Formats: sequence, structure tokens, C-alpha cells
Amino acid sequence: MVVEGEATTALAIASTLRELGYLVSASVGSAQEALAAIEEALPALVLMDVHLRGELDGIEAAKLIRARFDVPIVYTISYSDDETLTRATETSPHGYVVKPSTTDALRVAVAVALSRHAAELRLREAAETDELTGLCNRRGFNLLGEQQLRTARRNGLALTLLFADVDGMKQVNDQLGHEWGDALLIDAASVLKTTLRDSDIVARLGGDEFVALLVDTDAAASALVRARLEASLTALNNVVRRPYQVSLSFGAVVAGRTSTLKELLSDADQLMYGEKRRRRESSLAPRASLSMPSGARFSLGSDGVEEKPTDR
Repeated sequence: MVVEGEATTALAIASTLRELGYLVSASVGSAQEALAAIEEALPALVLMDVHLRGELDGIEAAKLIRARFDVPIVYTISYSDDETLTRATETSPHGYVVKPSTTDALRVAVAVALSRHAAELRLREAAETDELTGLCNRRGFNLLGEQQLRTARRNGLALTLLFADVDGMKQVNDQLGHEWGDALLIDAASVLKTTLRDSDIVARLGGDEFVALLVDTDAAASALVRARLEASLTALNNVVRRPYQVSLSFGAVVAGRTSTLKELLSDADQLMYGEKRRRRESSLAPRASLSMPSGARFSLGSDGVEEKPTDR
């Protein structure tokens, strides 16, 4: 995407990029136009004129774009002063091109910026992914979860946070060893990942704790999620022969208009432990043997509304 205040320069840059084999998704002349077009254009990179005219210059526009979208910025600049360079550097651009630019200068700047951004994405993915299960880890979940919570609130969509705990994890580790414990975690992650939708955010928080944000899902819809999870767990236990059965305890809570991710995690965690306690009291909890009950239980009332325990 090209954001350039001078029409002649914009045409020249866009033409050169096309000659280099790039698709120019949009070419606009102001910061306001750039902010309006970027979501639709979905560019892999933005070439931003530092000295845009109007209420926002290129540096301010770049700040807003970086805050809202994960898009690398390469500044195009024809003259500069110390203050401008300092402001530009503070936005962590992926490069600079001096105008008027040559074909070689553009080729190198774009290639370096795209390569650097791809490396950053790989590092970030590694930092935000649980190595054992391939799900998001706690850091990744917090980042994506905050974004999803804001999106759901902005669009008026229901959002349910599902907290899951693997039953009998300690017994498996103690009696069979940690290799089988890892296999149990992988099985649990597989059930969650394959049963829930691609739009749902699924993560392993650590140990035997998993969490998912269910998009556009209210308390009533959670009952359908419960049924699908129970069916998936039953199918897994019937088909895959293990020296244990995969069993999960759940807590689910629907986000309110002012709910924070931390509050949702805490409430769902309490609900999950309340479910475990009720199962122990009814003699349904896993015992010392590895013959664990299949299927998952949801800490929701018969009407689909959450039941919050008074203590843990």
C-alpha cells in the first residue's frame, strides 16, 4: 500500500513496485485515506510518506496503523530534520527510502522489510505457542483474548470463556510416568481444538489447565458446546486405546459489557473447581486407579445459566 502526498511520486512508486512484481493494493494521498483504506486493502507492507499534509502527518498515521494492525511501515522521505528523524525512529519503522527513489532502493527496502517482519512473526509465534500441544500459551492467549474481547464488545457479540482442567493428571504422571502425562495433555488439546471452531481461541495456560474464548456464544449456546465436547471425548475414549480415559472438568462464564479477561478467567476457574468438588462429593471424580470416567461436565445450570460456587 502506498501513502504518498505527491500524486506524481505516488504513481512512480506504484509503477516501480509493479515492475518488481508486487501488487499495489491501494494508493492514497492522506493519512485519513490510509486509515480508512487499510482494513479493506489488507497490505503486507505500507510505504508511508513522512511529510503528509493535513491533520496527521505520516508519522502520526504510522503510529495509528501500527497500533491497530500488524503491518510493517517503510517511510519515504525527501528531506528531514533532527526532530522528524527522532519522531520517525520512535515508531520502529522497518526501513526508509529516500525520494526520489531508484528501483534498486525500493527493491532492497521492501525485501528487507518483508523479510524482517516475517522473522518477527516467527519469533512471536514461537513465544506465544505452547510447544507440547501447539495451542496458544498464556502469553498468546492474553494478547489474542484482549483483542477478541474488544472486538466482541464493539460489535455487540456474546463471548463465553471456557476454562478446562484435565481430570486425573497427577495419577497418570505418578503411575504411568510423564510421557503418558504428556500424551494425556495432547489428547485433551486435540479434543478442544478439533471440536471448537477455528474462530475460537484455544490455549493451554500451563500444567493441566486449558482455556477457550468462544466467539458469538451465549449461555444457551454453551449447552451445544458441552454436547459436542462430550461426544468428542466419548469417541476418543472408545477409539483410541490408552491406559486412561480423557476426562475434563469445565467452568464457563459469559462476558458482560465491562468484563475484563482477568475477571472472566477467575470466575470460570472458580466454576471449574466447583464442578470438580461436586463430582467428588457425588463419587464421580477420578479415583486412584486410572479407570477415569469419560465425557466432560459443564458447570452450567439446567437452564444454561452459570452456577457460581460460593467457595472453592
